Amino acid sequence: MKMKLITALLVMNIAALFGQSMTGNCENGNGVYVWNTGFVYSGFWENGKQHYFGVSMDNKGHTHMMLYKNGVWQ
Repeated sequence: MKMKLITALLVMNIAALFGQSMTGNCENGNGVYVWNTGFVYSGFWENGKQHYFGVSMDNKGHTHMMLYKNGVWQ
């Protein structure tokens, strides 16, 4: 689990260098999305919205484990 988290954080940091981007399946599956504001979410997606668990990172590098349901933080 620690290795997956570290890998996700590294991917998020690299993706943040390139602005808005997406890797994996951010429609229905597991993917990483980087907004041009610097906010990053790596986790599960359903119908193009964050859904279930994921890791978020703001533009200052603060990370949080998040729980979403249909794009709404729980």
